[in-house]
Amino acid sequence: MKDYEKCADHTIKKFELVSTYIEGWARKILGYGESKGLVYIDCMCNRGKYYSGKNELIEGTAIRVAKSINEINSYFKKEAILYFNDLDNEKIQCLQTAIEQLDLNNVTIFYSNEDANDLLRTFAEKDFLKHNTLVFYDPYEADIDWVALSPFFNIWGEVIINHMVSDPIRGAKTVKKSEKIAKYEKTYHHSIDEIIAVSEKSNNREELEKMITTIIDSCIYSGNKKYYIASFPFYIQTNQLMYNLIFFSWNKKGTILFKKIAWDTFDGQSAVKRTTASIMKGQYCLDFDTGNIKQESKNGVYTIYDIAKYVYDKYQGRGEVQLKEIYAHLENHPIFPSDGYKMQIRNELKETFGVKFTKNSVVL
Repeated sequence: MKDYEKCADHTIKKFELVSTYIEGWARKILGYGESKGLVYIDCMCNRGKYYSGKNELIEGTAIRVAKSINEINSYFKKEAILYFNDLDNEKIQCLQTAIEQLDLNNVTIFYSNEDANDLLRTFAEKDFLKHNTLVFYDPYEADIDWVALSPFFNIWGEVIINHMVSDPIRGAKTVKKSEKIAKYEKTYHHSIDEIIAVSEKSNNREELEKMITTIIDSCIYSGNKKYYIASFPFYIQTNQLMYNLIFFSWNKKGTILFKKIAWDTFDGQSAVKRTTASIMKGQYCLDFDTGNIKQESKNGVYTIYDIAKYVYDKYQGRGEVQLKEIYAHLENHPIFPSDGYKMQIRNELKETFGVKFTKNSVVL
């Protein structure tokens, strides 16, 4: 078998975020009294182990997930079904060998090596209605098959998509081959000329992501649009944007948990970038109420200050506002958390914006 691949720091952060969320998700689903169990589908799982930049052997998402769900289900003894797939047979055999050495008795694991989209089409015909389902869709380029994913936006569960936004930003304007053009047009549901035009904008990440969220909305069969989306960018060491991790759920609690874990993973902010100086306050602002994104710098990292400023700008002039109203609003925000960060937000509002608090309210 081939040696394990090396992975970058941003990839290790992705392992941490996804596996930690799935651990929390599994604990809630399996612990719910009426739950029959869960189904986890990793569409592109690779070998399972990697070398870090320091040549340390580390576990990827698949092994971390298998171990954590097995441990959690040792208490609940429910159905925990895991599907691991990779197009490369050698990679899936390597993963299977590594997992089988762990002797996991509380999960049922299936391995396959086929096209991820064909696999999802097969799963769409299965009866997963008794289980909460999570699909992790992690292509190495901007190549998303929405027809294959669509059924999973319409069942009670979650979908995590790795949107390789750097692909169209770098490659769309130079693409020549018809199959590559078709790939972009299938992923974004726009012509290649429109995709190129967007990729050349200063806010190309936001515009491309808006295309993605519009497509997700169109995938919902029913008139029920009460779903939740969160999104977090990942940067390489040169501070170039590599991809966005997009989270979809019908459950607000799932989105609240995902945002908290994302900020915890990034040490109390929305992303990690290398800087020559500390991140300064007031570098960026974002108006999610109007959908207009205004960046005063190209930093692209949000901090507790930005949450406090967002709250202050939104509620300034209202007088006394109940804290539960503010926290409820943040729960619907695609990036900003409330859970786990309420005290930090309060302190920032008080120290930076001079806001006064009562026991259950804030005066703005």
